[in-house]
Amino acid sequence: GYANFLAIVYQSGPAFNGYQPMKMKIINLQSKENQVLIDSDCPVTPTSELRWFGFSEEGQLFSYDGLGIVRSFSFTSQTWTPRHDFKIRHGSSYRQLWIAGVSD
Repeated sequence: GYANFLAIVYQSGPAFNGYQPMKMKIINLQSKENQVLIDSDCPVTPTSELRWFGFSEEGQLFSYDGLGIVRSFSFTSQTWTPRHDFKIRHGSSYRQLWIAGVSD
């Protein structure tokens, strides 16, 4: 969560050929109806799993999957963009990394 927003990630269907269809919802908890602001896909690299998902200190939404890919979500265009590939930068040791937080 961040401020009055809660992001929820869930598997939207059965896994197929190593692909896990994931979706996310961002809910405004300040409204009485808990209004869903965004209902969008949440990409995960094929043959991987979601390892971490959360907001940065500044409110930007990020995800991290089991193959070391960090993605950020654009609230304006409602798209995900790969930001960092830990496997390229850290080799096989990326599997031992755990994200504790992100700063823009």
